[in-house]
Amino acid sequence: GIGGPASALLRNVYSAPSVPVAERDLVTSATAANSGLVVSASGTFLRDGTPITFSGSVTLSAAPTGTVSAGAADSTTARGGGTLQIGYYGGATDYAYTNGIAGYGKISHANLSNLVLKNVSSNATLVLGTDYVANLEHGVVSLVNNVSAYAIAATYSWASTRYDLIVLNPETQAVSAIPGTARDWDVAEYLPSPTSSNQIPLFYARVVGGTITRLIPCWDVEQGVRRIYSADLVEQQRFNRQALRRTLSRLQRGVSFPLVGYGDSITAMQAASPSPSTPNGQYRDRATSSAYLGTAESSDVIGTVPLYDFGDGAGQVHTKIGWNWSLVAAMQQMGWAGTYYNMGIASTTSANTDGAGTVNGTVAPLNGLNINRLPYATALAANGLVVLAFGQNEINATTTESNMVTMIQAFQAAGADVIVMGCTRPNNDRLTDANISQWQLTNRELERAARFCGAAFVSTMMVANDDQLGVMGLDPQDMSAANLYNHPSMHELS
Repeated sequence: GIGGPASALLRNVYSAPSVPVAERDLVTSATAANSGLVVSASGTFLRDGTPITFSGSVTLSAAPTGTVSAGAADSTTARGGGTLQIGYYGGATDYAYTNGIAGYGKISHANLSNLVLKNVSSNATLVLGTDYVANLEHGVVSLVNNVSAYAIAATYSWASTRYDLIVLNPETQAVSAIPGTARDWDVAEYLPSPTSSNQIPLFYARVVGGTITRLIPCWDVEQGVRRIYSADLVEQQRFNRQALRRTLSRLQRGVSFPLVGYGDSITAMQAASPSPSTPNGQYRDRATSSAYLGTAESSDVIGTVPLYDFGDGAGQVHTKIGWNWSLVAAMQQMGWAGTYYNMGIASTTSANTDGAGTVNGTVAPLNGLNINRLPYATALAANGLVVLAFGQNEINATTTESNMVTMIQAFQAAGADVIVMGCTRPNNDRLTDANISQWQLTNRELERAARFCGAAFVSTMMVANDDQLGVMGLDPQDMSAANLYNHPSMHELS
């Protein structure tokens, strides 16, 4: 399924990691390796204090592959339909990633090899690095030079991606696999789950064509974190409950209060430029637009998203996706009858800059500390709750921490409790292993700012760092799946 329980975010505030009991079979160690498509897994589980070993192997099937030749119908069709065109996108200088500019450069498959592009009009062959850059894993190409888009034909081989779940039957000690669904771009929304109560998850296997590219351990994931981080989670929950004591008291007493989401595009999920002074509106909470999910997710996924009419004149186009809407649903289950105000604006940082310059030909949006934006948000959040979500557009900046301290204190001065979100992990093709430390730095800055100010903090490193991939079950190559750059998918958001 898409997304997670609506109450997940609030539930994690209250619940503590479970502990082993006599009836429970607790996996205490597990390893896995593969030879081709054969996965061998072994380990130990504890039953009533007695260790029991297991080992077994399972053969996975290959994910679909194929070839496309120039002149075939698919070679001139972009993903989602229409003529395949290549265009220029200024943000893609050495790497092509999906963008909302008319769908240019979106080839109909992913994991490409032997790629040849030709200009349909001149029949000239394009030169990689001179004429275009390519993201072969995600099937996207972009012009190097700022010239008008034009139609291209593509010849290539392709392979789809699938996740299988390796599971253990504790009664028979048999190892088996639950197959997932093969996809090109949005495989994050199609991870398999146990289909029977006697299946203990051990590993996710990422299969690309006929190759297993990664085995991701998930055997020790409980309550949304790896078991070895349970104590860290309990301590963070204790700190968060103290930071949110006024909010929790209001919920328990049935007192209404406002909730404000203040951040960048992951808060806004906008379709066009929203107002910096007025919340919600026609352009916010439009996650199915080409600026968010519509950038990379397929139409069959987007078609499953419920749409709502918020009464602002835009019609039935709005969505309720993201951590703020999960928080709304969770609080409503507790009787909260307050109002959610979305004050997010895409492409913004925590800075106090005034929006000088342009972005795609329009006036640049106001950043978080801007005096023509922040006071409107603090006024809305007075004596309520605010979720701050900046950092995604300023990874590795040295000013994030001090900016966030100033911002948190401004909301606290208005009587609001504050939750600071860690920034989600960008796609690995943009955030390579060589500079993952920059993403980690920004998250540390956000956490320190929250701690210093006595604000609640929600860690994203705890679910997306390299040693914690099993929490979401995703390879970093499939993270930020909504645009394959820095927008998390519905699965990641859940």
